Amino acid sequence: MDTYPNLSIRLLWFPRKIPFIGFKRAKQLAFEAIRTAVLDEIDEPYSIKNQKKKTEEDAIASWAEHWHQMPCTSLTYQTALTEPPDGNPHPTFRTSQDTVKFSCKTICTLYRIITGHTFIGSYTQRFFPQHTQEQIACPCGELLQTVEHVPLNCPLYNTAHQEHLTENGRLRNLSQLFDHPEQATSVLRFLEEMGVCAKLQMEWEPG
Repeated sequence: MDTYPNLSIRLLWFPRKIPFIGFKRAKQLAFEAIRTAVLDEIDEPYSIKNQKKKTEEDAIASWAEHWHQMPCTSLTYQTALTEPPDGNPHPTFRTSQDTVKFSCKTICTLYRIITGHTFIGSYTQRFFPQHTQEQIACPCGELLQTVEHVPLNCPLYNTAHQEHLTENGRLRNLSQLFDHPEQATSVLRFLEEMGVCAKLQMEWEPG
């Protein structure tokens, strides 16, 4: 282009079925380039696809490094984020919600359980210092109602535990409830059926 600044190039598109001699010549040149190429000197093409892939890989590596540097002591890390990120959606995002419809209230309760901000005794104890013992106790008589107690140990829900939250007749531990889409769906069914750990619905009074 520097040698012939007045050069004009026009690009045309032809269907492959048209007998255009340029197709044959282009194919010959491509085979020749492949045959004579030094593979060690070839870099990945700087295409948009490769840029996106590289950016995604760098982001996942950065997230994983951050995960390993975190104390990982909060309830979220003990329940759902037990492994460093790998770029795939978390199992709780891959539940069978497309075929089984759950209420927004139930889905919100699931993530409140994971983060420890669900409406149970331990939450009241943490955020309301002036609580009474009755406000933090479980209706079953347990002195402190916790995230672990309700889906795993509370005798008030034994039947629902066995129906939704067991594997081969044995209750899963807290982290196992969220490490697979089918298990997360079972937790949603348990929450939907029992209505536990959810914010109490205030009665609406017309003005």
